[in-house]
Amino acid sequence: MAFGMCATLSTYTSQNQAGYYATVAPAWELSFMTAIYLAGGISGGHLNPAVTLTMSFWRGFPTRKCATYILAQVIGGITARGIAYAIYHDSIVQSAVLNNVSQAKSPARQAMITAPKVFVHPVLAFFTGFLGTAILMGVIMALRDDTNAPPGARMQAFVIGILITVLILALAYTRGGCFNPARDFGGCLVAVMAS
Repeated sequence: MAFGMCATLSTYTSQNQAGYYATVAPAWELSFMTAIYLAGGISGGHLNPAVTLTMSFWRGFPTRKCATYILAQVIGGITARGIAYAIYHDSIVQSAVLNNVSQAKSPARQAMITAPKVFVHPVLAFFTGFLGTAILMGVIMALRDDTNAPPGARMQAFVIGILITVLILALAYTRGGCFNPARDFGGCLVAVMAS
């Protein structure tokens, strides 16, 4: 998450000089793909509370482990955002100064907090997030279904990474590309602590 967050902050604090919207999506793809490859053998690659709860309801993941996994995911989200904020602190401050606003109102806010654009109705923002998460979970469930011709254990993270890119490019403009509650909560908490 820290890599994806840093790529997003790089884009927003540089005012698109060090990246743009379409470069943020593959950065998140590669970040999540790498994390799934790193944690897949230990935890099954659970980086998202939606994954943990879905696997508990439909794939036999032990319910007693859900709270521990979700707590670890939230701590990971907070830590990743904190690291990204620390690395980009000077850029965030500079962006606020150049725009003559506080840090909380600088362009970096869009990178730290997933929120709908001002013109987007809250119901539409909720539906967009729900749809993106549902698609993500449907594909993950299909990848884990042996009767569905899965691509193989070594390719699942790659397919999920590609899907994350597509979801961000297709659905993130109006409400941000957060289909992971742990990532979203972590960003909000770090932004509140930093302001």
